[in-house]
Amino acid sequence: ARTGLRHVTWSPTESSAAARAWRRAFGEVRRPRPRLDKADLILGLGAEFLDRPADGLEGDFAERRAPEQKGDVGMSRFVQLEGRLTLTGANADQRLRVRDSQLAAVASALAHELVVARGIGPLAADGEVAEALAPFSLAAVASLTGLDAETLAALAGELVAARGRTVVVAGGAASESGTGLALETAVLLLNLSLDALAAGLLESGAGPDSVEDTAAALETLTADMGAGGVKTLLIAGANPVYDAPTSIPFAEALGKVGLVVSLNDRLDETSLLADSLAPASHAFECWSDASLPRRVFAVQQPSIQPLYDTRGFLDLLVAWGGGGSNAIGLF
Repeated sequence: ARTGLRHVTWSPTESSAAARAWRRAFGEVRRPRPRLDKADLILGLGAEFLDRPADGLEGDFAERRAPEQKGDVGMSRFVQLEGRLTLTGANADQRLRVRDSQLAAVASALAHELVVARGIGPLAADGEVAEALAPFSLAAVASLTGLDAETLAALAGELVAARGRTVVVAGGAASESGTGLALETAVLLLNLSLDALAAGLLESGAGPDSVEDTAAALETLTADMGAGGVKTLLIAGANPVYDAPTSIPFAEALGKVGLVVSLNDRLDETSLLADSLAPASHAFECWSDASLPRRVFAVQQPSIQPLYDTRGFLDLLVAWGGGGSNAIGLF
């Protein structure tokens, strides 16, 4: 870039499993948007789309949940498998309790039943897929999870009956766990086998912007900082000294950066170690923009005058945009 800036994103709760699963399958990082307004059957495996308004899926879900639908379109059916009770699960027609750590096995069992046992989908004859799914028979997973094998078989049958009209959704805490990548990979296999992609029930490139792995990005940044490769670090809305994994010595590396500027709105653990504090204006006080699902962009207009002597985050970036190289922004 002309400014010499590098943008690094860090979030302790960002799930990158879906993006990584998509990249492994198709070679690119995407986070497709499930079309809940088009699906007759929705299977949630730890899904939390009602608990996370930022995903923007509530409207699509609500559109098909009214008993009275126009034309021949009927009310959608929603089946949720989850551990703790979520707002999303509370709105399900059928809810089955499964530990988050076991959801990947359940998804694999359903994939085994569809792809291997019933020969459904484009990968039904793939030997590597059959070998990978071999340990996840319905009986084996039923024994592991405590679910009844007949219940899993009935769920698989329901998915097959709604093939081309069903979408499988994961996410939430389950996708952020250690088995998140396996879960999202199995979910992608289920959607592929059930023709969700071909039917347009997964809108490619229309989901929220996705960062493949924020932890890996932060680890790389920390290594560069420790090696003296970062002269200036701008921190906005992140507090990695507090919430970074203990395996990433961010606080120690921070001391080797020439200039650290915190734009955070409070004196948090990271700001305490900064050389300069330049708190940015609140979102109500400044202009900004936003990238929304389905490639929609919005302009944010201020609703009040700044209460203090501050400037908007984008205004600061523009003002400082002529800085030298080796500057990094952590957001």
